[in-house]
Amino acid sequence: MSYTVVETKADLGEKLSSAGDQLVVIDFGAVWCGPCKDCEPTFKRLADKYSGEVMFLKVDVDDNDEAAAEYDISNLPTFLFIRGGQVLQRLTGFMTYDKLHEAVEAHK
Repeated sequence: MSYTVVETKADLGEKLSSAGDQLVVIDFGAVWCGPCKDCEPTFKRLADKYSGEVMFLKVDVDDNDEAAAEYDISNLPTFLFIRGGQVLQRLTGFMTYDKLHEAVEAHK
């Protein structure tokens, strides 16, 4: 798998710490969310393209509501671009490949 599914808030914290200065892209979604499902192929494609360069994480807000609350996630899907623990950009709603790719390129 080209991205990692994060199960707990502690796991998310560990992943972000281990990333150091590497860009981390987090996809907050849910299995019942239609736009989240629609974005899945795009997220996977980008994770494959930037494997080893950018860390891609997925968080199911129903399974990991603490992490969702920490980042004030209220709409799905929400994509966070984080480096060094700082949120660089937040994108919400269905995203095309070009839109997500542009954001990764801007921050990588």
